[in-house]
Amino acid sequence: MTIKAMTCVNCAGTINRATMTCEYCGTKYQFDDHAMRPLIIEHQTSPVRVLKMETSIPEELLRNDCIARESVADYAMENIRDQLAKALEDCMEIEMHYDIRQMRQIITARVRVLEPNYRF
Repeated sequence: MTIKAMTCVNCAGTINRATMTCEYCGTKYQFDDHAMRPLIIEHQTSPVRVLKMETSIPEELLRNDCIARESVADYAMENIRDQLAKALEDCMEIEMHYDIRQMRQIITARVRVLEPNYRF
């Protein structure tokens, strides 16, 4: 008998053998008694978008303590925050309403975020 990894046909995640559920997208499986193949019995779509940002620091700034290491980290984080904010614009749900009591326009932006280690 050969043991093979059980991979989700929906997202290529790992299927937990104890729960027969994909650990990433939540698709549930069951064994077909005759063929011993996993069959999808429930399919949950998970349109998760992974955003990856990158920045670089020129080597001359890192040599000979040209600038403080804290400043390098601050520069890198600021650059990554700017990139991430621009990428999140497409994912935002924007709502507007007028508050008549305070006489002002209210604009609300909402984004759904999953924790990096969260699995369905």
